[in-house]
Amino acid sequence: MKYFLSIVFMLFSLCQTVFGKSENLIFIGNPGVGKSTLINSLVGKNVAASGVSAAVGLTKFFSGYEHEGNYYMDTPGLADVQMREQAAREIEKALKQNGTYRIFFVMTLQQGRVKPEDVTTINTVMEAIKSKSVGFNVIINQLTKKEERMYTKDPVAMGSIFEQINSGSHKTKINFVTHIVSDRRIEDEESEFIEIDAALYDFIYEKSNSIEIASEEVGTIEIDQYEALMAKHQEEMVLLQKQIKEGNERYRNLFEQMSQVQIGLERAKAEATQAKMQAEVDIQKFKYETEEVLRKQDADNKAEMKTMQQRHDNQIDSLRKSNQEFREVAAAQVRETEKSFKKYTEEMIERDRQAQSEITKAKLEAAKKDGELRVEQVRRAEAERRANEGVCRIS
Repeated sequence: MKYFLSIVFMLFSLCQTVFGKSENLIFIGNPGVGKSTLINSLVGKNVAASGVSAAVGLTKFFSGYEHEGNYYMDTPGLADVQMREQAAREIEKALKQNGTYRIFFVMTLQQGRVKPEDVTTINTVMEAIKSKSVGFNVIINQLTKKEERMYTKDPVAMGSIFEQINSGSHKTKINFVTHIVSDRRIEDEESEFIEIDAALYDFIYEKSNSIEIASEEVGTIEIDQYEALMAKHQEEMVLLQKQIKEGNERYRNLFEQMSQVQIGLERAKAEATQAKMQAEVDIQKFKYETEEVLRKQDADNKAEMKTMQQRHDNQIDSLRKSNQEFREVAAAQVRETEKSFKKYTEEMIERDRQAQSEITKAKLEAAKKDGELRVEQVRRAEAERRANEGVCRIS
């Protein structure tokens, strides 16, 4: 698995090199938190001094290591009083390299609490950056398996850590920029590597905050008030721990109340389930009874429909018989009427023939009389003509 993750990381880094995406990854933290070991593990070889040191960090100067397109920066911590001034200048130098930065503050917990010097280091360093868009990331290192399970599964415990980290004036976006690393180092003081899982790779190279920093945007890291600021943060964290404790107590009380409510809900759910089952039984019973009633009604309706159909058929037969009788009577009446009409027609034709004959006879008689009258008129006219001719001869 370790070799597989190494191959994945190498391919990822190669892609960054090919496409020209170069970033400055700066790791800041107080002595003994494992910055150098983390860088060695990311680079895959021993480039930063690492190991066990009693109260004094092995990293004394800013060191940069270019690897697969990225620039890894190892810086000394500010908690070492003797090295504080030098450490501040070295961190300034690292921040003035220009370009895209991913700033990681590496820290460890002390009895489950964030150490005041880590909060002081975060705020002292971030105060020197004057860029408008400032964001930083936190890596919590060297957790036991038990602590890892507690902080990854208990939102109250994780919320307490976030509140302590953000107790100063500079705050991180706690939704995704803080990652917890379990201490998987071999129990060997000379070990320079830890096993880094895919989630941490993804956090460092993808999900962590990245910002653009120009050298002129980096001021002086003021360390004169470091001890006073650390004392202030310690007091604030003591107060915060008290508030968190009270909040946790309230949360536990609320959780207990919610547990009781949950029990009540479970009981109500069980009762509701039982009521639902009984309702389903009642519904099935009602459905069966209703179906029986409907079946009986359907049978009665079918019987009634059959009786009504029989009555209807009888009425149809009666109507057909009546219609047949009516048609026979009507046909007889039609025949009788046709016979009477035929006789009447014949009589009328005969009468018309007789009338026509009498009219013709009358016309002939009238024509005869008229002819005789005309002949008479012609005869008279001829007689008068002859008479007149005789008179003329005499004259």
